[in-house]
Amino acid sequence: ILYEMIETLGHSCIKTCDGGKALDILEINSDIDIILTDYQMPILNGAELIRCLRERNDYRPIILISGYEAAMINLDGPKPNKILGKPVRLKQLKDSLIEVMNEDSSDLADFKL
Repeated sequence: ILYEMIETLGHSCIKTCDGGKALDILEINSDIDIILTDYQMPILNGAELIRCLRERNDYRPIILISGYEAAMINLDGPKPNKILGKPVRLKQLKDSLIEVMNEDSSDLADFKL
């Protein structure tokens, strides 16, 4: 559903089902502008993915999505740029993308997620 929401907003998107594969994809795709990750994933969860990226000096903006939004506030380690609770609404996603990129919506049209 999130993939479809991102495409509805006019962005291209690469999706994967686990944090380990996400790390591999991000390592070879430097043209990805924003990272959206769920907290609950196999191999590496969202917090572990963020830690691995930051340890590799990858500071692309990250939005962490979780059904446990309140618990995410006290994450140990590097923090995401934004935390979204589930269910994510289209307007909330759009506003969050604009916020983390600190751009207006017209400049986001070509961003790759």
